Amino acid sequence: MTVVFHKNLTLKQLFVIQALAEQTGWSVYDCPKTTSWLSLLDSKSVPMVVLADSAGPILADIASIRRVVPATPIFVWLSDDKPETSMQLIQAGVSNLIAHDASHQTIERTLKPVTKTATVSRQTLCAHSARTNALASSIDLLALGDSDVLISGPSGSGKELCASLIHKISRRANKPMVVLNCPALPLDLADAELFGHAKNAFTGATREKLGLIREAEGGILLLDEVAALPLSLQAKMLRVIQEREVRPVGSGATVKVDIRILSTTNQDLSALVAAGQFREDLLYRLSVKELRVPPLRERLTDIAALARKFARELNGDDTDRNVMFEDGCLAMLASGDWPGNVRQLRSVVRSAAALADYGRIEQLHLEDLMDGGRSDSIQQLVDLSRVRADPIDNYLRMTLRQCANDYRVAAAIADIHMSSLYRLMPPEKAFELMSHV
Repeated sequence: MTVVFHKNLTLKQLFVIQALAEQTGWSVYDCPKTTSWLSLLDSKSVPMVVLADSAGPILADIASIRRVVPATPIFVWLSDDKPETSMQLIQAGVSNLIAHDASHQTIERTLKPVTKTATVSRQTLCAHSARTNALASSIDLLALGDSDVLISGPSGSGKELCASLIHKISRRANKPMVVLNCPALPLDLADAELFGHAKNAFTGATREKLGLIREAEGGILLLDEVAALPLSLQAKMLRVIQEREVRPVGSGATVKVDIRILSTTNQDLSALVAAGQFREDLLYRLSVKELRVPPLRERLTDIAALARKFARELNGDDTDRNVMFEDGCLAMLASGDWPGNVRQLRSVVRSAAALADYGRIEQLHLEDLMDGGRSDSIQQLVDLSRVRADPIDNYLRMTLRQCANDYRVAAAIADIHMSSLYRLMPPEKAFELMSHV
């Protein structure tokens, strides 16, 4: 990893930078010309850029850097405290400003989040491809701010993981991230689930309920697959986003909330707006910042690292079982189309490991699993034609059966948060349904 700095930094500034670099193992580069910046930025993985605003045409430098690495955080060390200077720099795309008389501790607090998190994002995403490295840089940059973010990408590409990373490395990391699975939201209970209710608001409401929005106080509310949010709720959510307040069911007063809202979607929301199925004003509010997660076919060099990661997850504490790939398996995985993306890859690795003797996965274990480009990993485990009266209950019950009632695995297969799975299918309900099979 590399950190790039401008030649006009003072000795005091460089001292702080070098101290941080020693903690991370990064290199510090002194680039005297814009051309040097561009060639360096174009050839290396750069977690951040620090400039001094006494460096002449700094706005032109920022514009050039943004063209090469649009998501990399740029910090500017101010030479004065003029408000107009700060405004110009922020408008030019600077991530944060460092006051000219800032203390060593203040400078460290400003820059250290990047030194801590840039590696975390790349390691979590198994970033080897240029596309995934760019995605990790975007996540790091979004985590520095507090704007609402719309995360788009095909099903199974890792949108919720990206949301979790933004939460994990943001200032809200010590507060909860509450996930609202929009497709599974029961319409008749939606208001109480989202906004909470007062005591005695309706029959059976024997105590106050906070609701998912207030449960996320201080942290992040994730609207998972937001395209499925019913139109009747979209107007209510718009008010929450605009005013940052909720009115619990049965209460005459509103309650202020401090939350950041992230949303995911695998659909074209603009097309849904044109079809009258999604509110245009809500789309504008949700997409203050946008993050696109590329399909796995656009980051094939990540596949080997991802496959090894999934194999390590299977090993766990079982020292008698060491899942590994025989020669040619990783190359075979890298040659797949993966229409089901990372979720499909994970399912194939887990299924192959189940078939393999002593955990040694061979090409023959992968051939049938990859044959025909089976894009939906869920359908490999669950025969959806058997889903009958209550599709949600039956689907979740059958998924749990296939996973031996492992809620963590079932939640990953169903692509919902584990807390949502427990809410929709608590263990006593799952047992009752299975007893009638």
